[in-house]
Amino acid sequence: MEIELDDDIIQKLDSISLIENKSSEDIILDLLKEFVDEKENDKLKTILCNAFSLQMLIKDCTIEIKEISPKKVKEIIELGNYISYIGNEDIANVLGVEFNKGNITLDKNTRLIVVQLVGGRLPIGCIELPKGSEFKFYEVTLL
Repeated sequence: MEIELDDDIIQKLDSISLIENKSSEDIILDLLKEFVDEKENDKLKTILCNAFSLQMLIKDCTIEIKEISPKKVKEIIELGNYISYIGNEDIANVLGVEFNKGNITLDKNTRLIVVQLVGGRLPIGCIELPKGSEFKFYEVTLL
């Protein structure tokens, strides 16, 4: 399949390829892969939780865990494309999501977004992260 690109797009690709030391073709392939990955993730049920346990898994499975950006998690929350299983009220308040305790079973149609609090415990009644604390986010999926 051949795609015709205008001169402006070709110039931009060439300037990116100089910065990233990649060919224009490699950059386009990377962008297409990223687009396909995002579309695949849109098909998955997303569960936002603040803990991960082996009890969430089916027997004899392989998982992938990768860190994801706070920006991506913010987009997921803003779009409402998730189910909250945040079982800590203060974490739920800081994130602006529903507090909800429950059991989770991970399957191939589900991805977990695990919130990890770094920097100590949150004060009771907290509605924003205290200085020195941060959230890290991890996506857990079955392979």
